[in-house]
Amino acid sequence: MEEKINIAIHPEYPEQTVAIGSTLTEKGRKELFRQKKRGQAPERNKVIQEEVDKLVDARIMKEVHYHSWLSNPVMVKKHDGTWQMYVDFKDLNNACPKDCYSLPKIDWKVKSLCGYSFKCFLDAYKGYHQIKMAKEDEEKTTFITS
Repeated sequence: MEEKINIAIHPEYPEQTVAIGSTLTEKGRKELFRQKKRGQAPERNKVIQEEVDKLVDARIMKEVHYHSWLSNPVMVKKHDGTWQMYVDFKDLNNACPKDCYSLPKIDWKVKSLCGYSFKCFLDAYKGYHQIKMAKEDEEKTTFITS
């Protein structure tokens, strides 16, 4: 398992640290906390705000003003023409130690169903919001909106 090291998020606040993988290069470390707010078209901003409002009203997320980590929302057009919001955790994923037990490939899982007459695909709509996150990891899921 990859070793973790703690680094200060900002030089002025050395007590605020984040654990990152020890194999991340120096260049990667410098670029890690530089993700800037990406602009969105007005139509996409509206969808982002509606989604955020729903999640705040449902008490799934909360607004914060002082964050130590920042990611951007990414909008993807669905087949029906509507927009789906995702959060770009690429930088966070790069900073985390790699899991030596990766998830199985989806094509292997689908092929394993061949030959069975009944198949059930559970629609876990927004099910990922039901997984309780460790308090110390909540700040790592911060993203920025207008």
